[in-house]
Amino acid sequence: MPEGSGEATVATSPQAAFRYLADPHHAPDWFAGVELAEPPRGPLSVETTWRFTQRSGRMVPVRMAVYEPPRRFAWQTAYSFPRSNLRWALECLPVENEPSQTLLRLTIRLDPGPLGWLTLLLTFGRSERTLAARAQEAAEHARAALLEPTAQEGRARPKRPQGSPKRRKRRRGDSPAQ
Repeated sequence: MPEGSGEATVATSPQAAFRYLADPHHAPDWFAGVELAEPPRGPLSVETTWRFTQRSGRMVPVRMAVYEPPRRFAWQTAYSFPRSNLRWALECLPVENEPSQTLLRLTIRLDPGPLGWLTLLLTFGRSERTLAARAQEAAEHARAALLEPTAQEGRARPKRPQGSPKRRKRRRGDSPAQ
């Protein structure tokens, strides 16, 4: 199966990193432009399910494929045959001689359906480079989310209310009333 990995180091414990990143409620803070459309029910464990909504509006069914606190977890799309599925496995590893540092190692793997195999044959390895780039970007987003004060407190950042305007930075010369 084609896969790619990325890594980032963050100044937080592996336990805190795992607790925050494994929780789908925090996914909008770091995970590929998704919103939590249908939250998981009950405590997280293997086979827990939920749904994300992508920016395009498409619903994505997801399940917890691996759940081994505080070391690693894996989320996997749960499309039925013949669709392809993606698996995101994240390891939260202690950095040797640095107990307050965590190595985040994210691996994205494609489990292709029938049409996915055809696409792989036509792209000749480009998919692995693309998966590695996406994994690196996600690992860096995870690091940035963990550095936010709300992540240290274990809760998601407050959301901007739907329909409210984004704040515009004032430039020199703008009056406060603009």
